[in-house]
Amino acid sequence: MERSANSNRNSLSLPASGATPTYVGGSSCATATAAGIASLALSAKPAMTRAQLMTCLTNTAQFYSTKNSTKGYGNLNAAAAVNYAIANY
Repeated sequence: MERSANSNRNSLSLPASGATPTYVGGSSCATATAAGIASLALSAKPAMTRAQLMTCLTNTAQFYSTKNSTKGYGNLNAAAAVNYAIANY
């Protein structure tokens, strides 16, 4: 999740105070999102190893199998990662 002036690319967040929602992005948001997606895939197949989980996430990511030089494997796909785990492990 990249932070930019375009709020369509950021996640809606609760405000620290007041009632006006704010937007967040960047590595802090991406880390939590990736952890959540990894948890979903792992919940589908709890016996997966760390290596299998990484394979699950990378093989279903946006730029797999050609790693992007600046964005790695790109956006994770939660549904695809869970389905991959179920089908392969």
